[in-house]
Amino acid sequence: MKPGALDDSAREEFSSLVELERRQLGNDVHDDLVPLLYVARAAAERLAGQSTTHAAELEQIASWLSEAMQWTRRFLGGLQSLDFQGESLTARLTREVAELVPVTLELDWQLDPQVDRLPPATAMTAYRIVMEAIRNVVRHGCANRVIIIARVEPTSDTEATRHGVVSITDNGRGFEPKAVSGDHYGLQIMHSRAELVGGKLTVRSQPSGPTSVEFVF
Repeated sequence: MKPGALDDSAREEFSSLVELERRQLGNDVHDDLVPLLYVARAAAERLAGQSTTHAAELEQIASWLSEAMQWTRRFLGGLQSLDFQGESLTARLTREVAELVPVTLELDWQLDPQVDRLPPATAMTAYRIVMEAIRNVVRHGCANRVIIIARVEPTSDTEATRHGVVSITDNGRGFEPKAVSGDHYGLQIMHSRAELVGGKLTVRSQPSGPTSVEFVF
């Protein structure tokens, strides 16, 4: 059964299981991989201090291991469980995005307070899509301004049903979405996350920009 065919309760349960698996993966990396990297770096630094012929090579190895540890910390940060602990979705996003982007990147937040009342599975999806989109802007976009919009609104003037929209638009260099190779999983993961909660993700871009990522639920 596809995630889109699940009812709301089943989506919540399925999303919770996905988050639980992410947490377990993070625990395994933290408990098994990080200590090995730490020990290997310490050994390389110690040998570099004792060697007269291979000191430069050992120092380079220690530097690479330090980079691997930094990458692992960022990876673990992305896997962390979304226990907001009383913090709202909008507060969490504004705080963590601000920590992620350089000071030269202007952030334009347009946040509807109603998004703080989203169901947990949808809130987690919105959070992870925004964070992944912002990471892509920082890594590849060469942008100096990003507009982040989150709102909940009536589906029509006469209907009581409502839908939500989360969009991230940057003025960077853009790209051709159809030219993205299959081994770049970021966009695929965002699409899968949206479908998991019965939503839809649309990515619009072109060379020279702009780029827009929109999650409708």
